[in-house]
Amino acid sequence: MEKINLVTMDEIIEFQEVIAEEIVELQYLRHPELREKCGKLGHLHCIQDVKYHFSFLKAAVETEDKELFLSYIRWVKVLLNSYNINSIEVSDNLRCIIDVFKEKYGMKISPLIIKYLEEAIELIPKMNLIVDKFINKNEPYSEVADKYLDLLLKSDRSGAARLIFNLIESGVDIRSIYLNIFQKTMYEIGRLWQMNKISVAQEHYCSAVTQLLMSKIYTGLFNDIKKDHVFVGACVSGELHEMGIRMVCDFLELEGWDTYYLGANTPLLGIVRTITEKNAKILGLSATMTYHVDAIKSVIKLIRNNPRCKDVKIIVGGYPFNISKNLWRIVGADGYSSNAEEACLLAENLIEESSKEDVIS
Repeated sequence: MEKINLVTMDEIIEFQEVIAEEIVELQYLRHPELREKCGKLGHLHCIQDVKYHFSFLKAAVETEDKELFLSYIRWVKVLLNSYNINSIEVSDNLRCIIDVFKEKYGMKISPLIIKYLEEAIELIPKMNLIVDKFINKNEPYSEVADKYLDLLLKSDRSGAARLIFNLIESGVDIRSIYLNIFQKTMYEIGRLWQMNKISVAQEHYCSAVTQLLMSKIYTGLFNDIKKDHVFVGACVSGELHEMGIRMVCDFLELEGWDTYYLGANTPLLGIVRTITEKNAKILGLSATMTYHVDAIKSVIKLIRNNPRCKDVKIIVGGYPFNISKNLWRIVGADGYSSNAEEACLLAENLIEESSKEDVIS
């Protein structure tokens, strides 16, 4: 029997503009009222949403981890509900994706693609529309975090800065400010945007102010005890969410490391060049968007194949790695951390393990 070459998400994404249009038109055909409800601008958003579905589905299928797609659909259900698109319409959209795939590709479509879509459809009615606040009153500095959030939402940059630097002057540890105020507040800002409580502009403003404050804090990060350890931190090409990896760099600076923070959207070759030029011992890679996991995998593969980087240990982090606990192994990393504090401990442990290996060899 001739072997069937299954159609992958890569092949689908290659023609995603046409396929996404077909899917949206099929949903309009089945539910004519949607065309008027969405309008011309909404029509374009519908097509873009389908393409996002493709990207997250691709990441889940390639790693064989359905949770990467299901967690995205949970997020989408909440987001779209805030724009008056109910869960039935979301389910119908996924059903249209399945039907278009089957019509176009028949038995050639990868069974895993259909399986993950069907599981999402089954679970959508059970997915919660309520997203809990990230600032919990029982956690340290929650009142300060609430105050900081309020100042940001009022566009009071000076007030936010005074609040943070008064804490530092009073002796509050910078790590606590990063984890309990900055991180929690940024998560909460994301939740508010997801629920359509704030605009994209407000979200960007809040992030920009926090990054500005982190830059000012960085100028005062000194440690009399310097370690002979070098860390390079970067977000892969296309990834714009850089605050997490920046926190890791700052935490390691406090521990006496030399760190090189490359920021968002770093080209692959730029990462490798910095590692070799600075003789880095540890590389930290971050991705918030699940569809950038493949880029992390590509960076790691290139580094592993470079003789000059053979001793470099690699730590990964970001939302998809929090969702899929085995994902760091799949991409070929040496470890994973869920926050900057964990990343520091992991980096120190990896250095210690490398030293032991050097002694043995």
